[in-house]
Amino acid sequence: MSGVNSSLVHFDLYKSPEKRTRGWYLSLMAPNEKGPNYAWLDPSRLYCHPQALQDCIEDLLQPFTNDQIDLVAGIDAMGFILGAAIASRLGKGFLAIRKAGHLCVTTYSHPYVDYSGREKNMEIRTDAIKPGERSLAAVHRICCLTVTISQPKIIRSLH
Repeated sequence: MSGVNSSLVHFDLYKSPEKRTRGWYLSLMAPNEKGPNYAWLDPSRLYCHPQALQDCIEDLLQPFTNDQIDLVAGIDAMGFILGAAIASRLGKGFLAIRKAGHLCVTTYSHPYVDYSGREKNMEIRTDAIKPGERSLAAVHRICCLTVTISQPKIIRSLH
């Protein structure tokens, strides 16, 4: 594999570095080798490493240490992984924000533009959030800025 650090390709998923500094796990996300139709990083190896996933969740929650969170939300599909892990760590429920057409219940829909520039809709259950609830949104990619901006809007629409 050209351009990929061979020590990362053969990274032992059952061992952690002796000294773990904040963000040590980021090197597990191998860069995109397939081109512009794919995300720029692949976090799946980070998710396979138990200590990396735990440390990632702890680091993501650091800014929210003193916040009251009632519900965690995540965007279809990769946001489900971090969102569900965060919800489990906090002992809270998880709200799946789905791509349109996948839920068999009454939904609220909101448009967004994905990373490739295509217009799409995301949906959430209309009965998922109670007025006044505080939700934390888990997003797996910074490059999905329009999705990140739209996610709180779809949640706020139910309050």
